Amino acid sequence: MTVMFLERSVNRFKRHSCAWGQGLVLPAVVLLALCVSSAIRAEKSGWDAPVMLRDGGSVMPLKVYKRNGRVHVLYLRQVKKGKIQLESLVSSDLKKWKKGLQEDLGLLTVLPAVSSRGDSLDVITVDIKQEIFHLEIDLNSGESNERPIYREQSANIDNRFRVSLIGHKNRMLFLFAEKISKTLGRAHLLESKDGGRTWRKVVMPDRKFSRKNYGEGRPILFTTRALMHFFVTDSEKGSHLVHYIRPLNGADWQKLNTNLRGSKDKLVPLGGTYNGKHALVLYGHQTQVFAATSSDGGFSWTKASKFNMAAHFFFTAVAASRNGFALMGVRKTKKKAAEFVVRLSGDGGKTWRDTGFRAGPKSDLIMMPVGSFSRNGRELFLIYLNIKQLGKEGELKMYFRRFRSGD
Repeated sequence: MTVMFLERSVNRFKRHSCAWGQGLVLPAVVLLALCVSSAIRAEKSGWDAPVMLRDGGSVMPLKVYKRNGRVHVLYLRQVKKGKIQLESLVSSDLKKWKKGLQEDLGLLTVLPAVSSRGDSLDVITVDIKQEIFHLEIDLNSGESNERPIYREQSANIDNRFRVSLIGHKNRMLFLFAEKISKTLGRAHLLESKDGGRTWRKVVMPDRKFSRKNYGEGRPILFTTRALMHFFVTDSEKGSHLVHYIRPLNGADWQKLNTNLRGSKDKLVPLGGTYNGKHALVLYGHQTQVFAATSSDGGFSWTKASKFNMAAHFFFTAVAASRNGFALMGVRKTKKKAAEFVVRLSGDGGKTWRDTGFRAGPKSDLIMMPVGSFSRNGRELFLIYLNIKQLGKEGELKMYFRRFRSGD
């Protein structure tokens, strides 16, 4: 199936097309990465760059984490007839890699969401019939179990929205979106309190959001010790975010009056996380990124730190450790190129430093950062995609980087 999509530049949109799956429509730079006839390789440019894999096909990174002394890299690969497969690579020394998981996910319309809970890996998928499935994989035995959990009555799940999954102990939260119109969407939430055996739909605040620039920002959901936090752009005022909270064991959402402002332009949520002590929320607009933190579980927030990226900034990701946070993102360098930027905070998000990490030649386009800290917070693992030439067949590279605290 040929899918049309838009590549967002600073001043205009440009149309491209490619064949991928069955109706899987994604933000342009995401879909473009999956369209490229590819080989995966590592290149040395400052940080550790172990060789991961050499294989054909289209790939996309999903998750990286360290478990029992071994690093696991999860990614999607398109196989025959548009079907999508979940695969993993595992290494104990970042030099020799072995293939791990290999699960057939079938034909999808939305990129799956992945989360890990102890010895379980949870994957939520949406098939071409708009039915949502939960795939649970036992990381010790490798056994898997898949069950249908929900079917959206409107049958209009937004296949451009990057869904997310939060998992902790027996609780899981799955955020997805409904397409209301060409320009507007509405968030929906599914919750399980018994490890995925049963699910129910959580009533969400009736707040519409723009579908135009998913690469720059979208509604976000994360949890602190006792609360769910939902951030979305104020569609009326536009210059600040709307923050809703809901007790994990409660029923009603409450809108908080926050000081999360910082620009006359329309701000969008970029990411949020919690490290056990501090909550972090990122938001911004084009070249400006703001980071605000909370030490009381998200009831009150500090005045936001401002990063002027001096170039268009999108596809932001955050990672948390008990010692601090990492901000990862793609910064547009010129018309058809971008670079990967990493900033760190070791004091709960109060101050940030640029690691000096710059990935990719100036002619390359970099996208879709994925990262996580090791449990002790001393290592940060990064994956991202890099393509040589926009809109043309070429080489797709998956890089892997690691650094230790103090680098």
